[in-house]
Amino acid sequence: MIDTTEIFDDIHESVAVQQYAQQYAQENKLESVSSLLQFGLSIQQIAEALKLPIDVIEASQKQRLP
Repeated sequence: MIDTTEIFDDIHESVAVQQYAQQYAQENKLESVSSLLQFGLSIQQIAEALKLPIDVIEASQKQRLP
């Protein structure tokens, strides 16, 4: 007999790992924004290069201001 609990636990773990990986990837991209701005790229160019919405980039910059 198949243990469905184990199957659902595996699926849930897989989804959680994927979500964590996506969040980690976005955080890494956002850490690059300040450097890219210092190199003279526009927010539009950065958004296109990192495949992130402009508002996400602008919000991350506002959070980093002292």
